[in-house]
Amino acid sequence: MTRKPKSKPTNCPDCHVPPGLLHRRGCDVARCAKTGFQRLGCGHTSNACNTVWAGHWPGDAECIEYGLVLDLGPDAEPMPDLNRLYALCDWDPKQQRMLYRAPLFDAFTTKGTDGVHQILRLADDTRITLTTRPGSPGGIDEVFLWPGLDVPDGDGWNNEDSWELQLTAGDTGQEKGRLFYEVPVNDVRALIARHGGEHPDQTS
Repeated sequence: MTRKPKSKPTNCPDCHVPPGLLHRRGCDVARCAKTGFQRLGCGHTSNACNTVWAGHWPGDAECIEYGLVLDLGPDAEPMPDLNRLYALCDWDPKQQRMLYRAPLFDAFTTKGTDGVHQILRLADDTRITLTTRPGSPGGIDEVFLWPGLDVPDGDGWNNEDSWELQLTAGDTGQEKGRLFYEVPVNDVRALIARHGGEHPDQTS
Protein backbone atom coordinates (compact mmCIF):
# COMPACT_ATOMS: atom_id res chain seq x y z
CA MET A 1 0.00 0.00 0.00
CA THR A 2 1.35 3.42 -0.95
CA ARG A 3 -0.29 6.80 -0.59
CA LYS A 4 0.57 10.43 -1.05
CA PRO A 5 0.86 11.98 2.43
CA LYS A 6 -0.73 15.24 3.50
CA SER A 7 1.92 17.76 4.49
CA LYS A 8 -0.20 19.39 7.22
CA PRO A 9 -1.93 17.60 10.11
CA THR A 10 -5.60 16.95 9.42
CA ASN A 11 -8.58 15.41 11.18
CA CYS A 12 -8.92 11.64 10.91
CA PRO A 13 -10.39 10.88 7.47
CA ASP A 14 -12.79 8.30 8.91
CA CYS A 15 -13.92 9.27 12.43
CA HIS A 16 -12.99 12.96 11.98
CA VAL A 17 -11.35 13.50 15.40
CA PRO A 18 -8.68 16.23 15.44
CA PRO A 19 -5.00 15.43 16.14
CA GLY A 20 -4.29 14.48 19.74
CA LEU A 21 -7.59 12.71 20.47
CA LEU A 22 -8.48 9.03 20.60
CA HIS A 23 -10.22 7.59 17.56
CA ARG A 24 -13.95 7.02 17.86
CA ARG A 25 -15.24 3.46 18.15
CA GLY A 26 -15.51 1.72 14.78
CA CYS A 27 -12.94 3.95 13.05
CA ASP A 28 -11.45 2.22 10.02
CA VAL A 29 -8.16 4.14 10.31
CA ALA A 30 -7.42 3.47 14.00
CA ARG A 31 -4.58 1.09 14.82
CA CYS A 32 -4.50 -1.28 17.79
CA ALA A 33 -2.13 -0.03 20.50
CA LYS A 34 -1.04 -3.61 21.24
CA THR A 35 -0.43 -4.95 17.72
CA GLY A 36 -0.08 -1.92 15.43
CA PHE A 37 -2.53 -3.42 12.97
CA GLN A 38 -6.03 -2.18 12.13
CA ARG A 39 -8.05 -1.95 15.34
CA LEU A 40 -11.29 -3.15 13.74
CA GLY A 41 -9.81 -6.62 13.37
CA CYS A 42 -7.67 -6.87 16.50
CA GLY A 43 -10.21 -8.84 18.55
CA HIS A 44 -9.76 -6.83 21.77
CA THR A 45 -13.09 -6.04 23.39
CA SER A 46 -12.13 -3.10 25.61
CA ASN A 47 -11.17 0.44 24.65
CA ALA A 48 -7.69 -0.02 26.17
CA CYS A 49 -6.12 -0.72 22.77
CA ASN A 50 -7.42 2.48 21.16
CA THR A 51 -4.85 4.90 19.75
CA VAL A 52 -4.53 8.65 19.32
CA TRP A 53 -4.88 10.23 15.90
CA ALA A 54 -1.60 12.07 15.21
CA GLY A 55 -2.76 14.12 12.24
CA HIS A 56 -1.20 11.87 9.60
CA TRP A 57 -1.95 8.38 8.35
CA PRO A 58 -0.51 5.70 10.70
CA GLY A 59 2.99 4.74 9.59
CA ASP A 60 3.67 7.79 7.44
CA ALA A 61 6.12 9.31 9.92
CA GLU A 62 8.13 6.09 10.21
CA CYS A 63 8.23 5.66 6.43
CA ILE A 64 9.73 9.14 6.07
CA GLU A 65 12.13 8.60 8.98
CA TYR A 66 13.42 5.27 7.63
CA GLY A 67 13.51 6.32 3.98
CA LEU A 68 10.80 3.82 3.00
CA VAL A 69 9.32 6.06 0.34
CA LEU A 70 8.71 6.23 -3.38
CA ASP A 71 10.37 9.11 -5.21
CA LEU A 72 7.77 10.86 -7.36
CA GLY A 73 10.14 13.48 -8.75
CA PRO A 74 11.76 16.73 -7.64
CA ASP A 75 8.50 18.67 -7.38
CA ALA A 76 6.52 16.10 -5.40
CA GLU A 77 6.58 14.95 -1.80
CA PRO A 78 7.86 11.39 -1.29
CA MET A 79 5.13 8.78 -1.00
CA PRO A 80 5.28 6.52 2.08
CA ASP A 81 5.55 2.84 1.21
CA LEU A 82 3.51 1.13 3.91
CA ASN A 83 4.03 -2.29 2.35
CA ARG A 84 7.76 -2.07 2.97
CA LEU A 85 7.16 -0.57 6.43
CA TYR A 86 5.17 -3.59 7.59
CA ALA A 87 7.58 -5.99 5.89
CA LEU A 88 10.72 -4.53 7.48
CA CYS A 89 9.49 -3.20 10.82
CA ASP A 90 7.79 -4.39 14.00
CA TRP A 91 5.30 -2.59 16.22
CA ASP A 92 6.62 -1.43 19.60
CA PRO A 93 3.68 -1.13 22.03
CA LYS A 94 5.81 0.81 24.51
CA GLN A 95 6.76 3.54 22.01
CA GLN A 96 3.54 3.22 20.00
CA ARG A 97 5.42 3.22 16.70
CA MET A 98 6.94 0.92 14.10
CA LEU A 99 10.63 0.10 14.67
CA TYR A 100 12.94 -0.95 11.86
CA ARG A 101 14.31 -4.45 12.45
CA ALA A 102 18.00 -4.39 13.37
CA PRO A 103 18.73 -7.47 15.51
CA LEU A 104 22.45 -6.85 16.09
CA PHE A 105 21.85 -3.23 16.96
CA ASP A 106 19.03 -4.25 19.31
CA ALA A 107 21.37 -6.71 21.02
CA PHE A 108 23.94 -3.96 21.57
CA THR A 109 21.34 -1.59 23.03
CA THR A 110 19.93 -4.28 25.31
CA LYS A 111 23.13 -5.96 26.52
CA GLY A 112 25.68 -3.20 25.91
CA THR A 113 29.02 -3.68 24.20
CA ASP A 114 31.06 -4.40 27.36
CA GLY A 115 33.44 -1.55 26.60
CA VAL A 116 34.25 -2.94 23.16
CA HIS A 117 33.95 -0.85 19.98
CA GLN A 118 31.52 -2.95 17.97
CA ILE A 119 31.58 -2.49 14.20
CA LEU A 120 28.23 -2.80 12.46
CA ARG A 121 28.31 -3.34 8.70
CA LEU A 122 25.31 -1.92 6.86
CA ALA A 123 23.63 -3.31 3.77
CA ASP A 124 25.26 -0.78 1.43
CA ASP A 125 28.71 -1.78 2.81
CA THR A 126 29.11 1.35 4.92
CA ARG A 127 29.94 0.92 8.62
CA ILE A 128 29.34 2.42 12.01
CA THR A 129 31.08 1.67 15.30
CA LEU A 130 29.07 1.57 18.52
CA THR A 131 30.03 1.64 22.18
CA THR A 132 27.30 1.67 24.80
CA ARG A 133 26.03 0.37 28.13
CA PRO A 134 22.86 -1.67 28.67
CA GLY A 135 19.90 0.70 28.63
CA SER A 136 22.12 3.79 28.57
CA PRO A 137 19.86 6.75 29.49
CA GLY A 138 21.58 9.07 27.02
CA GLY A 139 21.07 6.75 24.06
CA ILE A 140 24.08 5.15 22.38
CA ASP A 141 27.14 6.34 24.29
CA GLU A 142 29.42 6.59 21.24
CA VAL A 143 28.61 6.35 17.55
CA PHE A 144 31.41 6.54 15.02
CA LEU A 145 30.46 7.14 11.39
CA TRP A 146 33.02 5.64 9.03
CA PRO A 147 34.06 7.53 5.89
CA GLY A 148 31.30 7.48 3.30
CA LEU A 149 28.49 8.09 5.80
CA ASP A 150 26.88 11.52 5.87
CA VAL A 151 25.76 12.93 9.20
CA PRO A 152 21.95 12.73 9.41
CA ASP A 153 19.85 15.78 10.11
CA GLY A 154 18.42 16.17 13.58
CA ASP A 155 19.35 17.30 17.07
CA GLY A 156 20.39 13.78 18.04
CA TRP A 157 23.64 14.24 16.12
CA ASN A 158 24.66 17.54 17.69
CA ASN A 159 27.12 16.14 20.24
CA GLU A 160 30.17 15.62 18.01
CA ASP A 161 33.75 15.22 19.22
CA SER A 162 36.46 15.59 16.58
CA TRP A 163 39.36 15.31 19.05
CA GLU A 164 38.96 11.82 20.50
CA LEU A 165 39.08 9.65 17.39
CA GLN A 166 42.17 7.86 18.64
CA LEU A 167 39.75 5.93 20.87
CA THR A 168 38.13 4.23 17.88
CA ALA A 169 40.87 1.97 16.58
CA GLY A 170 42.74 4.41 14.37
CA ASP A 171 44.78 1.61 12.83
CA THR A 172 41.72 0.74 10.71
CA GLY A 173 41.60 4.19 9.15
CA GLN A 174 38.62 5.22 11.24
CA GLU A 175 40.26 8.44 12.33
CA LYS A 176 38.95 9.93 9.06
CA GLY A 177 35.34 9.53 10.17
CA ARG A 178 33.22 11.40 12.74
CA LEU A 179 32.49 10.60 16.38
CA PHE A 180 29.27 11.43 18.25
CA TYR A 181 28.21 10.98 21.87
CA GLU A 182 24.83 10.08 23.37
CA VAL A 183 22.91 9.64 20.13
CA PRO A 184 19.26 8.66 20.70
CA VAL A 185 18.56 5.01 19.89
CA ASN A 186 15.83 5.84 17.37
CA ASP A 187 18.16 8.22 15.51
CA VAL A 188 20.77 5.49 15.08
CA ARG A 189 18.06 3.04 14.03
CA ALA A 190 16.86 5.49 11.38
CA LEU A 191 20.43 5.80 10.06
CA ILE A 192 20.67 2.01 9.79
CA ALA A 193 17.33 1.87 7.98
CA ARG A 194 18.33 4.54 5.47
CA HIS A 195 21.35 2.45 4.49
CA GLY A 196 19.28 -0.66 3.88
CA GLY A 197 19.55 -2.24 7.32
CA GLU A 198 22.22 -4.56 8.67
CA HIS A 199 24.40 -6.49 6.22
CA PRO A 200 23.79 -10.26 6.46
CA ASP A 201 27.58 -10.86 6.53
CA GLN A 202 29.17 -9.15 9.53
CA THR A 203 32.49 -11.03 9.22
CA SER A 204 34.15 -8.74 6.66
